[in-house]
Amino acid sequence: MEQAARQAFVACGRDMVIDLSKAPSLTSAGIRAILVIRKMLTTSGTDKAKHLKLVSPTPYVREVLEVAGLLDDIEIFASLNEAVASF
Repeated sequence: MEQAARQAFVACGRDMVIDLSKAPSLTSAGIRAILVIRKMLTTSGTDKAKHLKLVSPTPYVREVLEVAGLLDDIEIFASLNEAVASF
């Protein structure tokens, strides 16, 4: 995931969506990857994670994201279309 995000970033991708609907769990490696992607897309301190959106995490994954503090500044959407339209 991190490598794909870097490739997209190099190709001028500045807004990204991560679809978590099929992820049954999220390990520390997944949390780290989301943090790295968020940092890569953040252009200023006021920007926070407005260039990164998450889609449909399972209840368990949502809880892991919340405990990790990622939901403080990364928006979650119910569908890919909603997430893309939010940019």
